[in-house]
Amino acid sequence: MLSVDLAGIQLLERLNQNRNITWTLFNTEAQGSIVYGDRDCIVYKLLDDLRLLENFDRVVFWGDFAHWLLYATQEWVPRTMRRLGSMSEAEGMNKWFHLFFLGGAERLLQKVIVFGSTLYGLTAKQLAVGAYYDSLQSMYGSCRAAMPRDFYSAVFINQLVGANNAVLGCDCAFFLDDAKLLSTLGKECHGISTIIAEGKALPLLVCAIGRTQSASLLSYFSSLVANRMGASIVFLPWLANNGIHGLCESLDLLSRSSYVITDIYHCAVSSLRLGKSTIAFGSTSPSPTHSLSDKKKEILFRQHLIGHNYVATERVSQAVIQDSSLGSLVDEVVGLLQDKLSVETANALLKTHVDSSSNLLQMALVTD
Repeated sequence: MLSVDLAGIQLLERLNQNRNITWTLFNTEAQGSIVYGDRDCIVYKLLDDLRLLENFDRVVFWGDFAHWLLYATQEWVPRTMRRLGSMSEAEGMNKWFHLFFLGGAERLLQKVIVFGSTLYGLTAKQLAVGAYYDSLQSMYGSCRAAMPRDFYSAVFINQLVGANNAVLGCDCAFFLDDAKLLSTLGKECHGISTIIAEGKALPLLVCAIGRTQSASLLSYFSSLVANRMGASIVFLPWLANNGIHGLCESLDLLSRSSYVITDIYHCAVSSLRLGKSTIAFGSTSPSPTHSLSDKKKEILFRQHLIGHNYVATERVSQAVIQDSSLGSLVDEVVGLLQDKLSVETANALLKTHVDSSSNLLQMALVTD
């Protein structure tokens, strides 16, 4: 996710103000760059040989599902097989183990910091794969620091290695400085959102839907909520692939809003980071059903004491179909969005936790 990578770069730039730090961003699937205007904002090198890491003092796994077996079998290995053409599934899995667990090389594992990752959907069946269990135990038993973004993963890691090696981190995107990003990239990234915001009467409700097959239903429900609140509503195409320019437009629009309703995890993270009153739609299934991302929003909201703002998509669908309960659910969501005291309390707690996570990470990065 682009906001995750930009947050990491900003963190390193802050560290570099008083230190001489150099870094390289590696991608295990392709090399390339993300361009903004006439310059490269992010440059990635291809990591296909662990010898490329030998001369670095730290090796950071930054965010998401890097060490989850399901990520390998459902996403990384199939993409790698398509990219390389002649590779078998077994060869793909071997390559994943080699790159993501650093070949079990102790000299590399001791340099590792794992931050913002998650293993929340791990099952005993997956763990029963012998090579996977051993690789996880070696990684998290030897690494310099493990700071997963959710308490499920932190507790599991400590159970796995029989020691308190992991502490709770946060999602990497919480480190993004939105104002600095927007000011760095220039005024042109404010254009569309300024026109939209100034053309709407306030308060403004931003609705970003795109992770569910019930998109039209959730958008309709959000319109009813906005109408009940007397707010203007803007539908934000968060998932449109518009690079850094599109991300900045989205962040700028979120910053101008009073309320946000979304079913997209990173839109919710950005909204919470900006201190907005936020509702997230999502499944109530006890485990991931459609993708690795199914439960991320629910864990995020419950972990930061705003679980009541996580609204089941099934409830909305049922209310719209039955109609008789629709009004009461609209009132419930309006009440949640307008509960300023809860929003302020949750925002303060979240900021304290993010600041603490940042300090711990910086210590792991720079101290011997």
